[in-house]
Amino acid sequence: MPRSRTSKPRKPKPAPVELLPAGTLICRVDIPHRAVPWKVPRTNRYGGAVKDKSLKAWQKTVALYARIAMGSREPYAGPVRIRFVFELRRRPGTPPDLTNLIKGAEDPLQGIVIANDRQVCGHINPERIIGEINHTFIECFAN
Repeated sequence: MPRSRTSKPRKPKPAPVELLPAGTLICRVDIPHRAVPWKVPRTNRYGGAVKDKSLKAWQKTVALYARIAMGSREPYAGPVRIRFVFELRRRPGTPPDLTNLIKGAEDPLQGIVIANDRQVCGHINPERIIGEINHTFIECFAN
């Protein structure tokens, strides 16, 4: 039966996702830089969103280290749990909020370590440590 000109061709069904056993380590990312917390994007004079430059640079750094850690593997498409450890050097003022640190580091993992951030089922004991060095440690586990 011929298709009418107005109907769109059907997309092929995606291949079924091969799930790993729960608790399997998918990726370990070790970043020797100070984490930058997520901030609400500012708006420019035309109403468009403008991301903070330091946040943008931090997310590029996370993406780079995640690509190196993943090697040639494809992003995992099953449910995941992520563990974050942020070690921050002591600075004057209040330390950044842990939730915003997680948001700033989780977004760049999308498309590299995990296929979509909707797969994240939870976080495993995230930590913010005020210490002597700047370091971020991320582990992604199958759920």
